[in-house]
Amino acid sequence: MAQQKKKPINYVSLIIVAALIGAGAGAVVFYDPGTPTPHVKFDDTYDDSWGKLDRPDAQATVTHILISWAGKNERSQPKDPKRTQEQAKKLVEELWHKYRNNPSDENWKALQKEHNEDTAPHTEYTCKTAGSGLDEKFNSLGLQTKAKHARYVESSFGYHLIRRER
Repeated sequence: MAQQKKKPINYVSLIIVAALIGAGAGAVVFYDPGTPTPHVKFDDTYDDSWGKLDRPDAQATVTHILISWAGKNERSQPKDPKRTQEQAKKLVEELWHKYRNNPSDENWKALQKEHNEDTAPHTEYTCKTAGSGLDEKFNSLGLQTKAKHARYVESSFGYHLIRRER
Protein backbone atom coordinates (compact mmCIF):
# COMPACT_ATOMS: atom_id res chain seq x y z
CA MET A 1 0.00 0.00 0.00
CA ALA A 2 1.14 3.38 -0.95
CA GLN A 3 1.24 5.93 1.75
CA GLN A 4 -1.00 8.92 1.09
CA LYS A 5 0.46 12.34 1.47
CA LYS A 6 -1.24 14.55 3.99
CA LYS A 7 -2.48 17.78 2.55
CA PRO A 8 -1.14 20.80 4.36
CA ILE A 9 -3.71 22.74 6.31
CA ASN A 10 -4.64 25.97 4.60
CA TYR A 11 -4.53 28.34 7.56
CA VAL A 12 -5.79 31.30 5.55
CA SER A 13 -9.03 29.49 4.66
CA LEU A 14 -9.43 28.32 8.23
CA ILE A 15 -9.04 31.87 9.54
CA ILE A 16 -11.58 33.20 7.01
CA VAL A 17 -14.16 30.55 7.94
CA ALA A 18 -13.62 31.19 11.65
CA ALA A 19 -14.02 34.95 11.11
CA LEU A 20 -17.27 34.45 9.20
CA ILE A 21 -18.67 32.16 11.89
CA GLY A 22 -17.61 34.64 14.58
CA ALA A 23 -19.17 37.57 12.73
CA GLY A 24 -22.44 35.68 12.27
CA ALA A 25 -22.55 34.65 15.92
CA GLY A 26 -21.70 38.20 16.99
CA ALA A 27 -24.45 39.63 14.84
CA VAL A 28 -26.97 37.30 16.45
CA VAL A 29 -25.76 37.84 20.02
CA PHE A 30 -25.22 41.58 19.82
CA TYR A 31 -28.04 42.53 17.42
CA ASP A 32 -29.66 45.79 18.49
CA PRO A 33 -32.90 46.47 16.65
CA GLY A 34 -32.57 50.15 17.52
CA THR A 35 -34.74 52.36 19.60
CA PRO A 36 -38.32 51.14 19.61
CA THR A 37 -40.95 53.45 18.19
CA PRO A 38 -42.37 55.46 21.05
CA HIS A 39 -45.80 54.39 22.14
CA VAL A 40 -48.33 56.94 20.95
CA LYS A 41 -50.86 57.65 23.65
CA PHE A 42 -54.27 58.35 22.20
CA ASP A 43 -55.88 58.86 25.57
CA ASP A 44 -54.05 62.18 26.02
CA THR A 45 -56.16 65.24 25.49
CA TYR A 46 -55.84 67.11 22.22
CA ASP A 47 -53.74 70.24 22.81
CA ASP A 48 -54.95 73.05 20.56
CA SER A 49 -52.15 75.31 21.81
CA TRP A 50 -49.49 73.16 20.09
CA GLY A 51 -48.37 75.34 17.22
CA LYS A 52 -50.90 78.11 17.83
CA LEU A 53 -49.69 81.59 16.92
CA ASP A 54 -50.36 84.53 19.24
CA ARG A 55 -51.59 86.56 16.25
CA PRO A 56 -52.78 85.25 12.87
CA ASP A 57 -50.59 85.77 9.82
CA ALA A 58 -51.90 87.54 6.71
CA GLN A 59 -51.35 84.49 4.51
CA ALA A 60 -50.45 80.81 4.94
CA THR A 61 -50.09 77.73 2.78
CA VAL A 62 -51.61 74.63 4.36
CA THR A 63 -52.33 71.00 3.63
CA HIS A 64 -54.91 68.95 5.44
CA ILE A 65 -56.50 65.61 6.14
CA LEU A 66 -60.29 65.64 5.94
CA ILE A 67 -62.14 63.15 8.13
CA SER A 68 -65.89 63.09 7.64
CA TRP A 69 -68.83 60.98 8.82
CA ALA A 70 -72.08 59.59 7.50
CA GLY A 71 -74.52 62.34 6.52
CA LYS A 72 -72.20 65.28 7.26
CA ASN A 73 -71.99 66.67 3.71
CA GLU A 74 -72.98 65.10 0.41
CA ARG A 75 -69.76 66.43 -1.17
CA SER A 76 -67.53 64.55 1.30
CA GLN A 77 -67.63 60.77 1.39
CA PRO A 78 -66.09 59.09 4.44
CA LYS A 79 -63.94 56.02 3.79
CA ASP A 80 -66.09 54.30 6.39
CA PRO A 81 -69.67 55.07 5.30
CA LYS A 82 -71.00 54.11 8.76
CA ARG A 83 -68.59 56.35 10.70
CA THR A 84 -70.25 58.57 13.32
CA GLN A 85 -69.21 62.07 14.31
CA GLU A 86 -67.79 60.69 17.57
CA GLN A 87 -65.69 58.16 15.65
CA ALA A 88 -64.51 60.86 13.25
CA LYS A 89 -63.40 63.08 16.13
CA LYS A 90 -61.57 60.18 17.76
CA LEU A 91 -59.82 59.40 14.45
CA VAL A 92 -58.75 62.99 13.78
CA GLU A 93 -57.33 63.24 17.32
CA GLU A 94 -55.52 59.92 16.84
CA LEU A 95 -53.99 61.26 13.62
CA TRP A 96 -52.99 64.47 15.41
CA HIS A 97 -51.18 62.41 18.08
CA LYS A 98 -49.43 60.34 15.41
CA TYR A 99 -48.24 63.49 13.67
CA ARG A 100 -47.25 65.30 16.86
CA ASN A 101 -45.12 62.33 17.93
CA ASN A 102 -43.36 62.37 14.55
CA PRO A 103 -43.80 65.79 12.89
CA SER A 104 -41.84 64.91 9.76
CA ASP A 105 -42.83 65.56 6.15
CA GLU A 106 -42.70 61.82 5.45
CA ASN A 107 -45.05 60.96 8.30
CA TRP A 108 -47.51 63.71 7.30
CA LYS A 109 -47.59 62.53 3.69
CA ALA A 110 -48.14 58.93 4.78
CA LEU A 111 -51.02 59.94 7.06
CA GLN A 112 -52.54 62.03 4.26
CA LYS A 113 -52.27 59.22 1.76
CA GLU A 114 -53.95 56.73 4.07
CA HIS A 115 -56.65 58.87 5.66
CA ASN A 116 -57.49 62.01 3.66
CA GLU A 117 -61.07 61.99 2.37
CA ASP A 118 -60.83 65.23 0.37
CA THR A 119 -61.82 64.55 -3.24
CA ALA A 120 -60.41 67.86 -4.53
CA PRO A 121 -57.52 67.37 -6.95
CA HIS A 122 -55.17 69.79 -5.16
CA THR A 123 -53.46 69.21 -1.87
CA GLU A 124 -52.36 72.73 -0.87
CA TYR A 125 -54.62 75.61 0.10
CA THR A 126 -53.77 79.28 0.51
CA CYS A 127 -55.37 80.88 3.56
CA LYS A 128 -55.70 84.68 3.52
CA THR A 129 -57.13 87.33 5.82
CA ALA A 130 -59.63 88.21 3.09
CA GLY A 131 -60.94 86.57 -0.05
CA SER A 132 -59.55 83.05 0.24
CA GLY A 133 -62.86 81.41 -0.68
CA LEU A 134 -62.22 78.72 1.94
CA ASP A 135 -64.42 77.70 4.83
CA GLU A 136 -64.04 80.46 7.44
CA LYS A 137 -63.01 78.11 10.29
CA PHE A 138 -60.53 76.28 8.04
CA ASN A 139 -59.04 79.56 6.82
CA SER A 140 -58.80 81.04 10.32
CA LEU A 141 -57.07 77.98 11.77
CA GLY A 142 -54.56 77.93 8.90
CA LEU A 143 -53.60 81.55 9.58
CA GLN A 144 -53.21 80.88 13.32
CA THR A 145 -50.93 77.83 13.09
CA LYS A 146 -47.13 77.76 13.10
CA ALA A 147 -45.26 76.16 10.19
CA LYS A 148 -44.91 72.35 10.41
CA HIS A 149 -47.50 72.16 13.20
CA ALA A 150 -50.99 70.71 12.91
CA ARG A 151 -54.32 71.49 14.55
CA TYR A 152 -57.87 70.52 13.72
CA VAL A 153 -61.17 72.23 13.20
CA GLU A 154 -64.69 71.21 12.22
CA SER A 155 -66.15 72.64 9.02
CA SER A 156 -69.23 71.90 6.95
CA PHE A 157 -67.29 69.00 5.37
CA GLY A 158 -66.05 67.31 8.56
CA TYR A 159 -62.93 67.54 10.68
CA HIS A 160 -59.82 68.98 9.03
CA LEU A 161 -56.43 68.19 10.50
CA ILE A 162 -54.57 71.18 9.08
CA ARG A 163 -50.80 71.42 8.81
CA ARG A 164 -49.21 74.76 8.06
CA GLU A 165 -46.57 74.35 5.34
CA ARG A 166 -45.34 77.94 5.12
